Amino acid sequence: MKCQNCGKNNANVRYTQVINGEKTELFLCDECANEMNIGMNFNFGINDVFSTFFDDFTGLKTISMPEITKCKTCGLTYDEFAKTGLLGCEDCYDTFSNRLDGVLNRIHGNNRHLLGKKKENKKEENEVDTLKAKLKECIEKEEYEEAAKLRDKIRKLENK
Repeated sequence: MKCQNCGKNNANVRYTQVINGEKTELFLCDECANEMNIGMNFNFGINDVFSTFFDDFTGLKTISMPEITKCKTCGLTYDEFAKTGLLGCEDCYDTFSNRLDGVLNRIHGNNRHLLGKKKENKKEENEVDTLKAKLKECIEKEEYEEAAKLRDKIRKLENK
């Protein structure tokens, strides 16, 4: 779209003026907007805008932001963990335990890592591995009915 003032340059400033409910809209190029003193050249700062606003309020309490918790060992904050999904060290678990417990329970079903595997799980894993090897042999020999039975057994064990 061309500038509505000069008609030469591309318009990249949208100027909207509302006076007594009547809306006027102009699309201008940078040059014309500068000539008409339209743009981001404000003669006041943000402090000027709010300074008189807060003068009307007396007896306001000061509210401070909560202190950001950091791990004493590695210096990681919870916000950094939330962005990356990675904890910095083992002490982070204790530092952020009040926030991590719910997250870890949803993801892993527990909020602490338990070392080792249960014996029955290990037995089932060995059985699944054996069945997968037999399944591969059946497919190679084109024994598809037997392969389907083995596949179903594997799925049943894996879903436990």
